[in-house]
Amino acid sequence: FVPYRRLKVLIHSYTGNLETSPNCQLRPPLLSIPGLNIISVDYSRLVPNLCYKEAVRNAHLVGRCLSHFLMSFIRNGLLRPQDIHLIGFGLGAHVAGFTAKFMKAYNVYIGHITGLDPAKPHFQTQERSERLDASDADFVDIIHTDILVHGLMMPIGHVDFYPNQGVQQPHCGPLHEVKTHLCFHHRAAEYYAESIFSSIGFLGFNCKDLYHYMSNRCMPGGDLQPMGYHARPSARGSYLLKTNNYAPYARGPSFEEMDRSLLGVVFKDTELKEKLHEL
Repeated sequence: FVPYRRLKVLIHSYTGNLETSPNCQLRPPLLSIPGLNIISVDYSRLVPNLCYKEAVRNAHLVGRCLSHFLMSFIRNGLLRPQDIHLIGFGLGAHVAGFTAKFMKAYNVYIGHITGLDPAKPHFQTQERSERLDASDADFVDIIHTDILVHGLMMPIGHVDFYPNQGVQQPHCGPLHEVKTHLCFHHRAAEYYAESIFSSIGFLGFNCKDLYHYMSNRCMPGGDLQPMGYHARPSARGSYLLKTNNYAPYARGPSFEEMDRSLLGVVFKDTELKEKLHEL
């Protein structure tokens, strides 16, 4: 650990560990960037398989412990709050939010949180105080990749990106299989990792929400924002983009053949609202 360097904290999800998403995708490229400190959090014993309710409760505990750990660096003059970037995947995104909330109790406000497909089960109906929220850091950016099963659909950051509508990622398998949705879910970390060194980047265009997008009420325009590592702290709102079918997934400012249906079905107005509400 080198004092006063920017810090990236990688936080895994339910059933994960320090070698699973987002660590396996992000840690190698981040370690090749000069001037960064990297910390991988391992709370695997607190989030075992088949114990999701307990894992959600333990997420608060992990956030508290991580906040104390980071505060020790700050109090010893080794770290500035604005240099902290928490990157959480799935349940880990909410751990990042809880960490920031506990630190705010000490009047310490961290610089940046990235939520990679933040977990939906249990969190969809929670108040902002019980999940990741834009108020948790100076800048919160979100990537949604599996809004049907694992991830939240609602925008919760300063900027929210929906690659391939956040619904269905390419070449993951048939929709009825659980492993397909796990592929969708983990793709958020893959996109973020690719964005670090991509020469063309993942560019999204602004749209109020998925309803406006699927009802053709927004089109690619001048306000394009990069998704991932190079997301701009000034970005606000929701952004849609399409990826390539295979890696490298980034397409830059290319929006041809964007799907405006919901799982291949085009719904109209009220019916579309009802279908999206069901998510």
